[in-house]
Amino acid sequence: MKFASFLAAAASLTVGCASDPAPIAQGSTSGETSGSAASSSGGSSSGSVGSTSGGESTGEGAEASSSSGSGALQPLELDRAWVTGLEGAWLGPVVGTPLGDLRQFYWEFAWTDADALLGVADNGMGFRFEFEFAQREGQWMLVETGTLPGDMTQSYALHPVSRDGDLVRFEVLDQPGYLQVDILPSEGSFEMAVFVRGEAHGTFDLAHPS
Repeated sequence: MKFASFLAAAASLTVGCASDPAPIAQGSTSGETSGSAASSSGGSSSGSVGSTSGGESTGEGAEASSSSGSGALQPLELDRAWVTGLEGAWLGPVVGTPLGDLRQFYWEFAWTDADALLGVADNGMGFRFEFEFAQREGQWMLVETGTLPGDMTQSYALHPVSRDGDLVRFEVLDQPGYLQVDILPSEGSFEMAVFVRGEAHGTFDLAHPS
């Protein structure tokens, strides 16, 4: 099952290619990871989600660990303050998914007992989509887990590989250019763009529900 299929299914929760790299795990990753808090730092947003071409970051201030497609990537350090910016409930449209545009998508992020920030979208009928931000070996990473009816589950481990202000790109370290997730949290908003093999597979424009 391709990531795009999970993304499309997850994006529809609240409204009614070549071989993929091997998934890292089966089932939910919630609560499996723990770690001490990283030092927090500020930083204003200088990038823009969706302002990418072919999946390559175009921000002039971007800090990158490696060029996409040039071998395994190296993770960047990410501070806890950035992760905390995603906490809470989010609601808004998703455009450009394989199933078309979606009017509303609800996502809620909360801290777990294992000191991970877990975002869950679940329609109660077997469709579940998770983003878990957790520390492993002292570094923040993102684990994406999608579950479809019939317990069809697939997960990917992504690490921060470039940063431009508060805009952070996550990728699978040993598969540069396969799956890229650009996330830009700011006060009251959460933007995210997903690319699979350089092709746009969804842009999220979320805000805290009033």
